Amino acid sequence: MLKHLVTVCFIFCSIGAHAITIVESFYYKINGVQIFNFDKEYRYNLDNYFSSLKSSNVNTIFVRVFQNSTDRVHFDEQNKCASGVYFKSKIACNVFDLLDLIIPYAKKYDIKVFAWMATRSLSFLKETHKLELEFRNGNIQNGYGVNIFDKDARNSLIELFRELAMYDIDGILIQDDFILRMNEGLSDLSKTRYYVDYGKLPDNKDDDWFKWKLSNLSGFLDKLRYETKKINPKIKFAVNIYYETPVYPEKGLKWYAQSIEQYKKLDFSYFAVMAYHEQIMGELKINFQDTLSYLNEMLNKMSKMLLPENIVVKIQVREFNNEKTKISKYRIDKVCELIKNYNAGIVLVPFENLSDLKNNCFSEGKI
Repeated sequence: MLKHLVTVCFIFCSIGAHAITIVESFYYKINGVQIFNFDKEYRYNLDNYFSSLKSSNVNTIFVRVFQNSTDRVHFDEQNKCASGVYFKSKIACNVFDLLDLIIPYAKKYDIKVFAWMATRSLSFLKETHKLELEFRNGNIQNGYGVNIFDKDARNSLIELFRELAMYDIDGILIQDDFILRMNEGLSDLSKTRYYVDYGKLPDNKDDDWFKWKLSNLSGFLDKLRYETKKINPKIKFAVNIYYETPVYPEKGLKWYAQSIEQYKKLDFSYFAVMAYHEQIMGELKINFQDTLSYLNEMLNKMSKMLLPENIVVKIQVREFNNEKTKISKYRIDKVCELIKNYNAGIVLVPFENLSDLKNNCFSEGKI
């Protein structure tokens, strides 16, 4: 059990809120796993599964509660939904009620449950709501996901989060699809709203455009949080942070409409940085030692902005390929050794089965 608790009292309100709710939050350092897919071998042995997590010092699970069209189904069960969710919903097809199944076991072993929820990339929303537009290959085309400026899309997302809040969960992890890419935001809805606010049309050479996208995107996330906490005030929000954002804030702003400082102003509980060392090595074309240096710079900058308890470092334990190939234990341990220097939380990604706990990431002290 974690020994360091920080009590923080913050004022929580939505953009244009009609009421202010004061909530006392207890932050703790997360030792977690992010479950993309529950293996079928654990379907009827969940007690042993959660007992094993507990004995390995895991105190939190982040579990996928959405089903996109290309996703595997938890426990290899038959998929009765082309896409949907793993909780009771009037908005989406219910694959099956995963949360109702696992929460009792998690509570038995004092393990927190964060529902990992997608937003703009949800297949069933993209099929039924307007998409944002972007400039790509010389043309205006459909963008990455649903248009958050569309009233119907916003209302659907709000209702989905309200439905999630009906469960006795401890938190929600916002999927990394809650972004606006650099060339996105060119629908008539967004261009009109920007013109009303600034008296000009979007321009990728204009910082006002990127700041405006950030403000509107984070404002809607704050609205989602507000509507969720009206039903279940104890729920904490964790926001996925791209690995570029802490080191190069200007790239986070322009590439993703994302800012740690902005989310900090809104008092979000956890900042889950996607420090996937294998992915970073490939994308930046650097070696492992240089990757450790990059991660060290990233953590150093985050530690100057946030309390250690609010930082969650998601590290890669498998490749993101179809085979989910295991990654070198040596590299995993070295990354965890670095993170422990900052006393930040750690989450193993993607967590496929209990064998992924065979590392020193959750051991006491330094490796």
